Amino acid sequence: MVKYVLFLICCIPCFLAKAGEITVIGSIHSPTASYTSSDLADYISMLDPDVILTEGNESMFNSEGRVSDEASGLEIEAYRRIQQSSRIPIINVSMERRNQEMRKVKYNQTLGQVFQLVQGKYKSGELANSALFEEILVTFSARSRCMQNSTFEELQSEKCVDAFKENSDAIFKDMHNLLKGDPDLSAELERWEPLVTFHKKRHRQIAANVASHICKGTNKKYLLIVGVLHFSEVRKLLSNTDCEFKLSSYSDVPS
Repeated sequence: MVKYVLFLICCIPCFLAKAGEITVIGSIHSPTASYTSSDLADYISMLDPDVILTEGNESMFNSEGRVSDEASGLEIEAYRRIQQSSRIPIINVSMERRNQEMRKVKYNQTLGQVFQLVQGKYKSGELANSALFEEILVTFSARSRCMQNSTFEELQSEKCVDAFKENSDAIFKDMHNLLKGDPDLSAELERWEPLVTFHKKRHRQIAANVASHICKGTNKKYLLIVGVLHFSEVRKLLSNTDCEFKLSSYSDVPS
């Protein structure tokens, strides 16, 4: 009997701790005619989360957790508006030292230069796997249509989420396989592989940083805002997180 009572006493914190919930949405970093910072701010206000988790860089916020005066972008302007009327904490859960890591692998430079070189070989008929490169190009077109013409609601739709996922797979899987399969592109493959490693590491760290908040056993409602290109992979990693919480997306939450 005494052992049973002690067991109950020890387990009381477990019974009292309630699982939190998190809604994950995707965004783009620059406004368009169809999607602006006001749309994102309105959604945040409607959802009214206890905590906002965001994927960004270290310079987004000052030491007091307020949006930095020097920061800009669609999400930044939405956060700035939210902080004018609310005290909801906004926490950066991006990969630590993300910008430094991007510079280390020459992320944007390598993406542009390798893609241009492969495209040049494709146009001249020298590319070993032209069919695969054509498939990669199609994913860029679908992604571009979503970025340019979609409203906030359409950006969260299965159509656009899939378009960004397929484009991400094309960049970091298909392009990688294309380079591996062409001996003439061995130098480009050597430059590309660190980007693939960085991409995977980035998602793992975002998911781990998010989990450090939602796995505390507090009954809080979180909103996670990530770039749409990262949405599917981060959501997948969170769905495999080893703790109790409710995971939702835009379509799961009544507006």
